[in-house]
Amino acid sequence: MTMNAFTLAEKYRGPVMILGDGMIGQMMEPVEFPDHLKSEPSNKDDWATSGMDKRKSNKRNLVRSLFLDPTELNNNNLALKAKYAQMKKEEILYEGYNTDSEYKVLIVSYGTMSRVCKTAIDMMKEEGIEVGLLRPKTLFPFPEEAVFTAATRKSCKAVISIEMSMGQMVEDVERCVKGQRKVDFYGECGGDIPTPEKIVEIIKGLL
Repeated sequence: MTMNAFTLAEKYRGPVMILGDGMIGQMMEPVEFPDHLKSEPSNKDDWATSGMDKRKSNKRNLVRSLFLDPTELNNNNLALKAKYAQMKKEEILYEGYNTDSEYKVLIVSYGTMSRVCKTAIDMMKEEGIEVGLLRPKTLFPFPEEAVFTAATRKSCKAVISIEMSMGQMVEDVERCVKGQRKVDFYGECGGDIPTPEKIVEIIKGLL
């Protein structure tokens, strides 16, 4: 995700925020650099503010957010709108886990908790309880259609957002589900990390 963030920041020429939690921040695991995420630097002559002597251009590149001319301001807003629409079309990232089964509960989770939820799903599968997981990888664009489709499957009776927070993602999930299912929430605010056994207990409570 970190490698991809730099590529996206350059592609859309805007800041990309990488969100994590305390567990991920202190985790020590092997790091992989996938070849398909490696990218060559793009041609920055059209927009870089590195000095005209360092690029092949006679045009000054300015970074500004203030447009006094109404037409310029309107055109800038339309360009931004088009950029956000392009991002929603091309950059939606998410992962499904056990979503090809006839799951009765859909978990929406991210970060460390999504890893815990995967273990809990495997444990419940051994008991004959099918549970699916959808893990958003981006906050914007949020995988709205994927959440709606997963939540409204005929076999799915309940949706729950499981987070290591006080529920910052619940409203996003509710907005995507559009009232078709009740969205429950379970979370911890850091410190103690819920165990897979605890997640199993929560899911069984929903059933």
